[in-house]
Amino acid sequence: LMDTERRLADAMGIPLEIKRVSIGGFNINYVVAGKGPPLLLIHGANFGWGVWYPNIPALAKHFTVYAIDLPGAGRSSTIDYRDLNPEKHFFSITKGFIKHHGFSNLHLLGHSIGGWVVFKLVLGNPGQIGRVVVVDSVGLSTSITMQDRMIAWYPLAKLISYVILRTERSRKNLEKSLRSAFYNPHTTLKQEFTSYFYTIAKKSPPLLLFSRLIKLRHHLFLGNELRFIPNKTLIIWGENDTIIPLASATPSFDFLQNKSIEVFSNVGHVPFVEAPDYFNSIVLRFLNS
Repeated sequence: LMDTERRLADAMGIPLEIKRVSIGGFNINYVVAGKGPPLLLIHGANFGWGVWYPNIPALAKHFTVYAIDLPGAGRSSTIDYRDLNPEKHFFSITKGFIKHHGFSNLHLLGHSIGGWVVFKLVLGNPGQIGRVVVVDSVGLSTSITMQDRMIAWYPLAKLISYVILRTERSRKNLEKSLRSAFYNPHTTLKQEFTSYFYTIAKKSPPLLLFSRLIKLRHHLFLGNELRFIPNKTLIIWGENDTIIPLASATPSFDFLQNKSIEVFSNVGHVPFVEAPDYFNSIVLRFLNS
């Protein structure tokens, strides 16, 4: 994994440091790039920091970008997703990471479950956080499809992960699963990212995390809590997101008192990969305004 991570970092064409720190008994892998005020990127699923490869170079022109691997993701310590506690394994660890670095007026950008972590961080200490960007975030909806309901049964998710989606590049099933999150399944991906994704998935199958998060969806729902967030918040959503459909999350937007909303047309669950240039411009405009 270190080799594929390094190749992806080199392919981004900017100075980028790969670092590690021990937080709460976990080894946390992260990268740092750029100069300026601090901006922390928190990925979705278990893709690790590498999923931000289309965005870090642009953001690093204006900010010191920190992008972490949550426990279970990338080169951070592995966890058993069957026992995943998002407060303990995601929120508390990220909070510890922030404390370790002594950040103040830290901007946050989070995707999917990373968006949920962002909301929890700002709810816990809004004065420490600057501006907030969440992308197709967990925590704003509890609705699921019948297919999701089946995947919430962990033994089935495990069977699918190790049989149908096993990490054999010749079969392409795993990559098709990744691309199902896109509106355009033919979205161009750097070869270095595809290699990185396969290596991560072999270490920690993404569907196992997804299964656990579906099961915890009511526990993760934030709803009315969001009204306690005073920080300026940008919500970005893919209009064609089938994982967390826009319509299911929209009612929760009303709880946020200081929000801007950007809906990306012809984009699915991962706008920053499907429309990176537009995404980068929107985020930079918000953070720099």
